[in-house]
Amino acid sequence: MFLLIICHIGSWFIYINKVSPLYLQLFYGFGIIGLDLFFFMSGLILVVNILYREKENHSWIEWYKRRILRIFPGYWIMYIIIFIFYFIALNSFYELTHILVNLSGFQIIPIEHPNFMIIHFIYWFISALLFCYLLFPIFFYMLRRNIRITTTFGIIIFFLFSFFLTSIEIVSERDYINTFLILKFFVFFFGMSFGSWIGNNNMQKLEKIFHLKLVLY
Repeated sequence: MFLLIICHIGSWFIYINKVSPLYLQLFYGFGIIGLDLFFFMSGLILVVNILYREKENHSWIEWYKRRILRIFPGYWIMYIIIFIFYFIALNSFYELTHILVNLSGFQIIPIEHPNFMIIHFIYWFISALLFCYLLFPIFFYMLRRNIRITTTFGIIIFFLFSFFLTSIEIVSERDYINTFLILKFFVFFFGMSFGSWIGNNNMQKLEKIFHLKLVLY
């Protein structure tokens, strides 16, 4: 969270105030690591929680219920506040379908409509997380079946995708957004892979950590 705060402070000076001395660019570059760390830790912790807490009694329906309750209530409250603020301060009006798409959390998906826009781009990470959650069961079962082959396959695809990026020119904001989100999916997957490795090889040490945490509480 501290890194993400640094990232947003740096981006405010660089992209809004158009001030970009070297020390500020380093400040921003250091803070943006927090984005990748957030997605990596999300994948890792989700896998470890399933392997340690739920084991054979895991239910994907209950898992998705917890994810929905964790994300959407706060997300909807903040969006309602934004709608009201935009209406009062900017006299902005939006179509009902436009509002529903943004409230769904999937506002980053390409929508070919002249009046559509992302109402508040800062919530791009909600879309990224939701896509990660949709892919999570597939990645989880692949890693549980054979972690080495799945991880190796993921690394190969990542390097091929990185090589592909060096050979093309990103010309539009949509191209940049899509590339940015895909890279976050890779980070999330590698976090899951590391969590699976912990579950397969270091669960006893992990149990000691959980028990220590309970003692501290």
